[in-house]
Amino acid sequence: MANPAPASEFKATFSSIGIQPGSAGSLVAVANVEGTASGYGPFVGTMSAAPAGSKSGTWQYCGIGWLDDGGTLSVTGQGTFESVGTTRWHQRGLLHDNLGRVMSVDAEIDLASHAWTGKISAAG
Repeated sequence: MANPAPASEFKATFSSIGIQPGSAGSLVAVANVEGTASGYGPFVGTMSAAPAGSKSGTWQYCGIGWLDDGGTLSVTGQGTFESVGTTRWHQRGLLHDNLGRVMSVDAEIDLASHAWTGKISAAG
């Protein structure tokens, strides 16, 4: 069993946001992010959320980070989102890294400022 992931706070900016077709005529929002996570280092990734434009739904994420020790860490995850304002959404979910660790994520998206911020902690 892998050691628990250290708790972290992250801040990221959406470098691009697009909309693409989903299943059964739905729309999916797709965003590329760039940011940093305390205790880890810089990261890039892609998040998708469906249905786009709705007050609640599901999200998926995949990304890679460059660790302070020179290594890399790949991460995938998924969860739910819900509206907390006109252009803001709260996210909850789980992340899985290539070291076998599972982390919970609690985050907020602010579309007006293109910001994605949140906290990561060991799940369990």
